[in-house]
Parts: sequence; structure tokens; C-alpha cells
Amino acid sequence: MILLRPSLRLRGLRACSSQSGSAATVWIVVVVVLAVLGGAGFAGDQYLRSQAEKQVATQVAGAFSGMEDPAVKIHGFPFLTQMLTGKFGHVTGTTDQVVFDGLSAADVKVEARDVTISPAQAGSATVSATVDLETAQALMRTRSGISDLTLRSEGDHLVVTTTVQRQRLELTGVLTTDIDVVRLEIQSATVDGMSTAIDRLPAQTRSSLDKLTVPVSGLPHAVTLDSAEVVPGGVRFTATGTDVPLTRSFAGG
Repeated sequence: MILLRPSLRLRGLRACSSQSGSAATVWIVVVVVLAVLGGAGFAGDQYLRSQAEKQVATQVAGAFSGMEDPAVKIHGFPFLTQMLTGKFGHVTGTTDQVVFDGLSAADVKVEARDVTISPAQAGSATVSATVDLETAQALMRTRSGISDLTLRSEGDHLVVTTTVQRQRLELTGVLTTDIDVVRLEIQSATVDGMSTAIDRLPAQTRSSLDKLTVPVSGLPHAVTLDSAEVVPGGVRFTATGTDVPLTRSFAGG
């Protein structure tokens, strides 16, 4: 057995300790550098994202009359890879109000997939908005010719009240859609509180039932109404489409 002198063992330990300390220092430097680069990359990614969101917001705002400063968000990380491909997988936008060919709607939400800036287009898009009951009532009065018509909501149904031959008529129905029209499909009727068959109503009244509608023209090109529902204080509709141009023609020309 060979025994090292204490002085030699001490030198060896000091050498190992020095090498270990140097390696640890290198790793600390590497980690710090990567953290700095990562932070810079994240900041750059966020900056580019915000600039693209402003550009998309400008396009969307110009597509609808009465829309101002929509809040647009491009989802997904990292953003840079999406920008390099020229396609954003998921884009959402919101705004308080928009006008569809004269129809004012609130709480507007837009969700688009596979969005490109050049050409400005969405592979698919969904637009949802709410028309308040007062506006819906005015439109139904005009289109049906029932001047004293009033409209209220009961759960997921709408109730139309009017007077026919000095009797109170209430019509209850659900909402349906047809391309660019939200329609109230009547399911039941009461006269002075008594249930009655719809086909027993006066002919003039029956002829007006198909006119209980809310037109939603001026939708984006390639987008049509898909569904409608009763919500507190209004009627909310949803429209969908594919290959939707995000240009001024987006508002129907």
C-alpha cells in the first residue's frame, strides 16, 4: 500500500475543488445568458404580436361601419413562427358595438381561424352579436305591420303581445335563422289568457306571423346566419363562414 503524504493529499483536494468551482461558474454563466436571451426573445415576440394585432384590428374595424378600436388578440406562442409562415392559427376580436347595414348590435365577438394578412382572409370565421329587445320590437312592428306589438322574453322564448278584435293576443315562439334573417317561429297562442290554436286566429293575423323577423343584412361576405337565441335583454345571433375576406368587402360591399 502506498500512502500519500498529507501535503500531497491536500494539494489534490484543492485542485479538485478548484476545477469543480470553475465548472459551476461556467454553468451559472450559461444559465444567465440563456435567461437573458430567452427574455429578449419573449419581449421581441410580444412586440411583433402587438404590431400584428394592431394591423388586424385596423382591417376588422374598416370592415364594419360604426366599429371603433376592436380589441384583437392573436393566440399561440411563439408568435414569430406564425408570422414567418404568414398564417395565424387563432385570432379573436371584441368590440362594444357594430352596425350591420343599419342594424346596431352590441357585445360583438369575432373568432377567426387560419388568418392571413396578405391576402387578408380567414379560413373560417364566427361572428356573434346581440340586438336589444327594443330594436327587435321596432323591426318586427315595421315588418309585420302590427303597430301595437310589444316584445318580451321568457326564458329561451320570445312573447309577442298585441290586440286583435279588442282581445289581448299573446304569441310565444322560438328563434330560428334563414341566411340573413332571424325569425320568430310561433309555437303557441292565447286570447285573453285562453289557449287557442294558431290556425283559428284571424287570417290577417296569421299572415303577419311570417313577418316577425329581424333582418341581419350587411354580414361579411361568405358569412351567413347560423343560429339565434334569447338572452337577457335581447336577441343574440351567431353567423359563420369559410374563406372570409378581411377587407372592406367584409361588410358586404
